[in-house]
Amino acid sequence: MRAAIYARISRTVVPVLVATACGSTGVVATGENQYMVSETDVGDTWSAGDKVLAKLYREANTFCAARNLVVETISEESAPGRTFVRNASATLRFRCAARGSRK
Repeated sequence: MRAAIYARISRTVVPVLVATACGSTGVVATGENQYMVSETDVGDTWSAGDKVLAKLYREANTFCAARNLVVETISEESAPGRTFVRNASATLRFRCAARGSRK
């Protein structure tokens, strides 16, 4: 009986904890054709901020590609993880532009 309860809890609680381990905001509109995505890599304090930033570029590329556009970076910030101090994090501000229309 007790084992069944623990199994049921682990099937519901563990996926929720795993899903929230990386604190990504998802793509958020911040203005007319301006977007931001941010993530904190909660699971790995040794991670480089550039590793998190690369994930954000993949997310931004997927977002813009769905609109047949490409990412145009407005700004980017990243900070490496430091044990007992902070987790690696990054923020990417971008817009989606037509292919070949880089400014």
